[in-house]
Amino acid sequence: MQLCPFLFYNKHLKGNTKGTVKNIAKFGSTLLKGIDILKKHLSKDKPDIAVIEFGENDCDFDWE
Repeated sequence: MQLCPFLFYNKHLKGNTKGTVKNIAKFGSTLLKGIDILKKHLSKDKPDIAVIEFGENDCDFDWE
């Protein structure tokens, strides 16, 4: 089963970590564009944890 970053955060991180969650998603990005965006943010923000997901249409989130 694939887990969405939102669900992963709620299940494993929320309440157990201090900090902020930053969503850098860009709708319609290709994999290569997404990697460029990720590299820029990782070098700038230097996070302790990064949860990465590509292909929102493959997410196993119950939208209802």
